[in-house]
Amino acid sequence: MDSMERLWALSSLWAAAREVYPYFHRLEADWDETYRTYIPRLLEAADDRAAWLQLCEFVRLLNDGHSMVIPPRALMTANGVAPFRLTHVGDSFLVTEAAEEELLLREVRAVDGVPIGELVGRLDRYRYTSKGHPYRGNLETWLPVLLPGRDHVLETDGGDFPCAFSDELPPLKAAPEPESRKLFEDLGQGFRLFAGGVLCARVDDMQHLDHGAAFQKVLAETRPRAVLFDIRRNMGGMTLCGARYAQPFFKGSFGGSRKWTQLRKAVDAAGNSQIVAMGPQARQRLLDQGVVKPEDLAEADRYAKRTQFEFYDDAWESPCEVFLPDCPVLLLTSRDTISAAEDFTCFFKANRRGRTMGERTFGSTGNPYLLPLPQGGRGQVVSVGYEIADGTPFVGVGIQPDVPCLPRAEDWRAGWDRPLDLALEQLACSE
Repeated sequence: MDSMERLWALSSLWAAAREVYPYFHRLEADWDETYRTYIPRLLEAADDRAAWLQLCEFVRLLNDGHSMVIPPRALMTANGVAPFRLTHVGDSFLVTEAAEEELLLREVRAVDGVPIGELVGRLDRYRYTSKGHPYRGNLETWLPVLLPGRDHVLETDGGDFPCAFSDELPPLKAAPEPESRKLFEDLGQGFRLFAGGVLCARVDDMQHLDHGAAFQKVLAETRPRAVLFDIRRNMGGMTLCGARYAQPFFKGSFGGSRKWTQLRKAVDAAGNSQIVAMGPQARQRLLDQGVVKPEDLAEADRYAKRTQFEFYDDAWESPCEVFLPDCPVLLLTSRDTISAAEDFTCFFKANRRGRTMGERTFGSTGNPYLLPLPQGGRGQVVSVGYEIADGTPFVGVGIQPDVPCLPRAEDWRAGWDRPLDLALEQLACSE
């Protein structure tokens, strides 16, 4: 990128955030001053790599998981790609996919002598991590950027393993996923019927509108005594999809979140800017003369701070032929439960319809505003603020489960999905 492209990229990101970002009331730094600070940093960056990292760092200061810069692929893969995939289990990072089979289910403790926790900290400078948890795939994707060269050494609980990053991702072998030790009937499409009439629906995304209809069809056919939603690996998508899964358990219209977005009208912004530009004495004269009211001055200040919001509650109602108002429900969540899957969790949490179990969720949702950047890069800034309907914040902190149940590395190695079996036992005890 030349100097003009760098400045254009930074300015585009700054301007987009000013227009749509919904959390300026929580942001400690002054966004305009931050922008001014980054102009010389970006222009003085030694090369494209340094410039892109400056852009990533700039947007990272918004402290939001849906706001980020995605650098060009050529930059991300200049040092190759990591030939393995990690799963964050408890405090351990286990290799769950690898080109070399002997690496599978090893705990990676360091790379090139750099502790894995330090690498996560380096990543957090450029990409949001949730309380030290990088969303799955992010750490491996960024390792070639965070580490120099292509030849590396993975330090694991089974010794040191040489590892070369290559131009293209080689075929990876996958470790078997942990499984329940309880008997079940596989109904296909992620649905399993366990003893006692417990239907388990593993839902890994909220991107396919027809899946909700398939779920409702299975409900009608099986009439389960209880339902378990396994959304531990759910990458989100459209909240509407989640609503179609949830509809059988709610009568009529339902929701779970309180939302807000910036509310701006050009002519109002202009008028309010004139009030903000006045000194305290001039503002007081307007009050004394009855030209404005105290609430008008407050609105002018909100416009200046980009905190003039429209608040609204989500509300959903989708066609549903099966209705199970008394069926016990349990949601199994993890640190990788994100976005529309968290909206889905809010349906049940806010209405006290069933329980949640597992780990806290990732803590990031909202409709991102996308903008193109030079060299094929991309930026995005979240446009909608969220809380659970009762006012409990979860963006940045996650949704806490009613029943904590943390995964353990030893269970993964034993092939046992312990959280799933404990969740099934919770439902077996429900009335």
